[in-house]
Amino acid sequence: MTVEPKAVQEYYPSELNYCYGCGQRNDRGLHLRTYLAGDETVATFVPRPYYIAIPGYVYGGLIASLIDCHGTGTAAAAAYRAAGRELGTDPPPHRWACPWSCAAEPKRSKAGRSSSRSPSAPPARCVPVARSWPCRCPSP
Repeated sequence: MTVEPKAVQEYYPSELNYCYGCGQRNDRGLHLRTYLAGDETVATFVPRPYYIAIPGYVYGGLIASLIDCHGTGTAAAAAYRAAGRELGTDPPPHRWACPWSCAAEPKRSKAGRSSSRSPSAPPARCVPVARSWPCRCPSP
């Protein structure tokens, strides 16, 4: 599998590249990078010890940021591919904005411990992308 040498986020316009999770212009950010690897995307992040929740585990907010930024990078790459274009060619593909939902409901397991139901499905108009739920909605 060949991995592209330039990250998807490196194609984002400089004036918009401030995201805490993946923005190159955010000096204190995580600087996550999403790379194309054939038909997949790959991102690697090694958390620092101060991202701890409890010993041996990172806190959920970090995980959410990584999923958000990698999912968005993957969706951006998919939008270019769907348009038959190379990353970074102008104009950028349409940005999407659509609602999504996630619900959890505590319930008792057979052992009497509390467990959660899986998140609800995204709305019918949205297409799941990159195993997270950034959505690609129809253009207006």
